[in-house]
Amino acid sequence: MNKILIFLICVCYSNFTLSQQMPQIFPVSPEAASLGKYGDLPVNLATGRINYSIPIFTIKEGNFELPIYLSYNHSGLLAEEDPGIVGLGWTLHAGGMIIRQLRGKPDEGSLGYVAGNIGRDWVIPFNFGLWNNLSNSEITARTANLFDGADSGRLDTQPDQFIINAGNLSGTFSNNEYGEAIFYPHKNYKVAQNNGYVITDDNGVKYSFEAKESTFSEPITNSEQPNPPMYYTSGWGLTKIEFPTSNSSIDFEYSIGSDYFK
Repeated sequence: MNKILIFLICVCYSNFTLSQQMPQIFPVSPEAASLGKYGDLPVNLATGRINYSIPIFTIKEGNFELPIYLSYNHSGLLAEEDPGIVGLGWTLHAGGMIIRQLRGKPDEGSLGYVAGNIGRDWVIPFNFGLWNNLSNSEITARTANLFDGADSGRLDTQPDQFIINAGNLSGTFSNNEYGEAIFYPHKNYKVAQNNGYVITDDNGVKYSFEAKESTFSEPITNSEQPNPPMYYTSGWGLTKIEFPTSNSSIDFEYSIGSDYFK
């Protein structure tokens, strides 16, 4: 009886030791391995969009780092979509930009939301009922003038929207009727405007955007009143980063390229 028990224990132990042997691994061909890399790409399972980045270089100044990289975030070919300098769907992140989304006319123009006092004298009084102390005929006349001006493009009733993308500095803001920058969502950035924009983040790092990019807008006509063509600043490139704890800075220079027409 004891011999039979010892034999069964030896058989079980032998099977257990055999099951613990390391499996043999055979490498695949280089072609198959390169194809397998596509399975590691970050894909949004809801939209099918690929979000991929390739690091190129990192600018370092003390504890500050500004990465330079290529990113791919494309949802498919769209009608009349034009590729950039690095190809369709790719974006080169080198420095930074403030991009303006024009809404009506430029805010700083004579008929703009800020400089033309359209927001202060027309939009705000209408939205907050500041004309209620006037006569009904005067309220009706001003309201009609506001609606007609907004429809024809004579009055700029919307502030432009500005998008910032420069390293860790990012955000979206619009100017209120007094020219003060309002961020969405709120950020503790300070914005000063002179020859361009100077933005100071919550760590005291100052970003200067003074390299202007201009856009020419074709005239839009309708049966009532034609809109003349516009030539306005559509973007500001990052030109300098200054640090609060030292006298050092990072400067950016841009070569002058040819105009793009469409």
